[in-house]
Amino acid sequence: MSGFYRYAQADPDHVAVVDPDGTEHHAGDLLARANRWVHALRKVGLGQGDTVAAVLPNGVAPVEVYLAALQAGFHYVPINYRLAPAEVAYILADSEAKAFVSHERFAEVASAAAEEAGIPAEARFAHGAVPGFRSAEDALAEQPDSLPDDRAAGAAMHYTSGTTGKPKGVKRSLSPFGADDTAELFTGFFGLFGIPHREDQVHLCTSPNYHTAVTTFAGNALHAGHTVVFMDKWDPEETLAKIERYRVTHTHMVP
Repeated sequence: MSGFYRYAQADPDHVAVVDPDGTEHHAGDLLARANRWVHALRKVGLGQGDTVAAVLPNGVAPVEVYLAALQAGFHYVPINYRLAPAEVAYILADSEAKAFVSHERFAEVASAAAEEAGIPAEARFAHGAVPGFRSAEDALAEQPDSLPDDRAAGAAMHYTSGTTGKPKGVKRSLSPFGADDTAELFTGFFGLFGIPHREDQVHLCTSPNYHTAVTTFAGNALHAGHTVVFMDKWDPEETLAKIERYRVTHTHMVP
């Protein structure tokens, strides 16, 4: 079965994501977390066509929000964690984000940006302690892990770096084909490179998750049933070690 949501239900024990610290996340558990995110975000008012933004480190955390958005009809906006608070606030406002997810690693930037952009307190979620944010774990624990009703295809929406002006995002029309069928369509991307679905394929993610190419390669790898191994940041020796340890079959790197 193609598309993350279908194969996660058919093969819940498959290792879908490996965090930078080596923690493994199975497809069934990851789907349950994505489902909880849909319920939590809907509870604070998000509906089809609305935006959820995130400033998160590499690993399973951004994947959960991405998978939630793509089955609930949301736009998912990953934001560069190296930006200043005012720059993050601009993207939050410009994308019309109705919810914001961040991490204690970026507490100072996230807190200031959320205040400046006017994100409602109940729609701010944090992994760890971020002033003015709710605990993501507490919010998710309140929600069921069942597949949400009224599922619809969502999309990632990336912003430019803003080196020649304000950052610009491209909000594309959402797919009319439904969450599962759209997820299956994403798997065609790897056909361009002769990379098959499943078959013990492993993708190594060496760059920050907020980049368009990273979301494309890692996201489509998940939909194709591949295992995605994340690095926290680029390091040549660690790259080689992970390739050897996880028997990586494909990756995407900056020349």
